[in-house]
Amino acid sequence: MKRENPDPPDNQSLSAQTLASPGAEFTAGVEDSTGTHRIGSEPPLDPPGKPSHSNILADYRILLVEDDPMLMESYKILVRFLGGDFVFATDFETAMSRFLERSDPFDLIIIDQGLPSGSGVELAKKMLGIRPDTPILLWSGHCSDKLCLQARQAGIARCIEKPFIRADFVREIETSLLAARKLKG
Repeated sequence: MKRENPDPPDNQSLSAQTLASPGAEFTAGVEDSTGTHRIGSEPPLDPPGKPSHSNILADYRILLVEDDPMLMESYKILVRFLGGDFVFATDFETAMSRFLERSDPFDLIIIDQGLPSGSGVELAKKMLGIRPDTPILLWSGHCSDKLCLQARQAGIARCIEKPFIRADFVREIETSLLAARKLKG
């Protein structure tokens, strides 16, 4: 863990970086005169003896489109744990190419709104014009009411605000597959 400012005045923040080991709980907190105050916590992916999500997506084909390399790497780690046939793309053109080259359609597509060569809504419209029954999730760091309305009008199932915790990510995928009546019992 690295502390950038070991003794910040009351009006400054403290930031830290850590590399947690697999299965470790991550907690962020601030210590003051009354002790440590928890401000965020995320449990391990799979608590010992209680597998919760491992391989739940083993029978599904999912396209994940994200242009941020750091976010993409963290999603790749998570989806390896979840199982499933995940295909990744980092831009509009690659996503469209991967979408078209599959003979078996994707069960779900997850698209970032802010792509370098076009918006996630534009990409979704193009994909839904070819395969209108494909469930699509749009995620963005700026899910305004206007963006969510545009997403719904384009046929996108849900607009999701980033950042989110792993459990929310998994829940959104499960909910979308259930809504599309594709989640196998």
